[in-house]
Amino acid sequence: TLAREQRISDRTLTNTDTNTKGGYTVEFGEKYYPALELKTDSDAFDRPAHQWLHNNKKIGSYVDYDLMVAEYTTAINGKELYEKLGSSIIKEYTTTYYVDGQVNDTIKTGNMIKTNIRDYEKTGNGVLTQVFVNDDDKNITIVSINTYIAQAVADYNTKKETLSFASPDETKFFKALASSTLSVEDFPAIADMKADDLFLITMAETSTNKFTVQSVAAVEKLENKDITKFTKESKLTTDGTEYKYSKKGTIWNELAGYNTTKLDNTYNIYLDQYGYVIGAAEVKAGDENLQYLYVNEVSVVPADWGTGVADSVRVKVTYLDGTE
Repeated sequence: TLAREQRISDRTLTNTDTNTKGGYTVEFGEKYYPALELKTDSDAFDRPAHQWLHNNKKIGSYVDYDLMVAEYTTAINGKELYEKLGSSIIKEYTTTYYVDGQVNDTIKTGNMIKTNIRDYEKTGNGVLTQVFVNDDDKNITIVSINTYIAQAVADYNTKKETLSFASPDETKFFKALASSTLSVEDFPAIADMKADDLFLITMAETSTNKFTVQSVAAVEKLENKDITKFTKESKLTTDGTEYKYSKKGTIWNELAGYNTTKLDNTYNIYLDQYGYVIGAAEVKAGDENLQYLYVNEVSVVPADWGTGVADSVRVKVTYLDGTE
């Protein structure tokens, strides 16, 4: 029952066999590591978190998943939140919504109602949306975290232990990045990356209009795929499997001009960590991942039959996968 012993958890206990109401739990760390301290905090995306300190030096902040009541990677609407949280909590608690670390008013108490079946515009495929409820403070925190695709602009620098990167689509978030260089100390995965490699990142606004990378992950690559069906706004089909697009995906204009006359082309398709298409690029003849089987036709069309100067040379090639 000594409050001064509490440095990790100050929550009081309910009645138990050995403790009266109002007692505390003394953690092992509190007893044997008196310099270890736990404080309530939020992470870079404004999710509720535990902040650990030792001798007043910050070790790190870690999301308090005990408070999380729901998680989505698709679009959600007010009806879903109403059914998950209940009307009394929605009315009595304060609701705050963040997108990539920015306060956003798209989701608020007034639209978390059972008749609202319209998807919130900031949520969607490939957007991680997490819902936290703190009954002690009576607040609801909803956070959406987007995933973006990035590209290495050079090989990993072994001397500086850094990797420079860019975005193929130049979104406002990339333009507002505090730095376009990653350190291997923060992101060990970059040590194996080469120029033009693609990877996934998340970013958060850590100061006004300045975004920093929070995570780096590998992107899944489907190589040399035929696209048998395509919808510009929503999905594509390859190898008989339908893939929906990630909300923050980019097709770099490769599929923007897609039509039935391009059915013979093959593409590299890139998936995010949730299985949504976040990028696609047409495989060009001569790419290192294509191997020539044989040349089956060569034709020369001269500009001037008298001089024999060629206007164009056409070479028809069949690849190992049978495409020409």
